[in-house]
Amino acid sequence: MIVPSRDGAGTNAILRTPPTLFPSHFGSGSFAKHCTEAQRAGAYIVVRRNARLEMDVDDETDLRALVQQDLSGTETGAWLQSSGLMARLRQTQASLTSQPRRPQLSEGWNNFLKETNEEESCGGKNGPSKLT
Repeated sequence: MIVPSRDGAGTNAILRTPPTLFPSHFGSGSFAKHCTEAQRAGAYIVVRRNARLEMDVDDETDLRALVQQDLSGTETGAWLQSSGLMARLRQTQASLTSQPRRPQLSEGWNNFLKETNEEESCGGKNGPSKLT
């Protein structure tokens, strides 16, 4: 199972059996690399879109998306509240005219799909795959 980052370029979670089935990659472009490596290894691939797993904070856009989540009862939420950052981010967010939307998969991912002739999966000729 592979969970892409919110922008679809990175990988936020990966589960493979055995763990050494294919190498790990990090940073932008790692999602497409993992898909390629998994196909090469003949793995059954499940791509899972999950807002909680996709969330990591790399920049201000990610932080703004984070404060839209229910952070009650979390250390992160408590810190954002006590620091005043939560209020500032929400105030700025309220002044924006459009609601944030979940980013589409990155151009690199879309190119990967075109190269493998797949519409919405990380699969290919080496076996079935599933995008959920």
